[in-house]
Amino acid sequence: MTKPSIPTVATRGRHWVVELHGCRSTILDDQDAVADLLKRAAEAAGATVLDVHVHGFDPVGVAGVAVLAESHLSIHTWPEVGYVAADLYTCGRCDPSRAYAVLVSELAATRSEVMELTRGVPGGARSLALVRLTTETHEQPRIVGRPTLVSDRKG
Repeated sequence: MTKPSIPTVATRGRHWVVELHGCRSTILDDQDAVADLLKRAAEAAGATVLDVHVHGFDPVGVAGVAVLAESHLSIHTWPEVGYVAADLYTCGRCDPSRAYAVLVSELAATRSEVMELTRGVPGGARSLALVRLTTETHEQPRIVGRPTLVSDRKG
């Protein structure tokens, strides 16, 4: 997986709107696992987690938000189609690319789209600016052959 290049911009916040496709992870419908994923993504970004709240939907899907001292991360899952929408808004020295890398890896996404916005751009005619819009494909590790189970061993 390639890490997107991150321009250095003096703003009040960096906001990544993320689409993850082809997600094959089993945690897409697991509230506890999504809460843990949000915490780990926030910590990877260098953020301070204040609270995490998740909600499960019937029949499937999870929505969650991690409230950060430096803003928030949110996630919405559609397990039935392998799709995840995430919102990574960070301020200060936090790096949303690290949170993004955790999500791509843990959710086993095969393709992602990222729109990076700057928020609160000082001194400009506008406070919101589009930095970039990218699409990436991701190679996920492939298991070759069938894993050997302990019960399969002769002995």
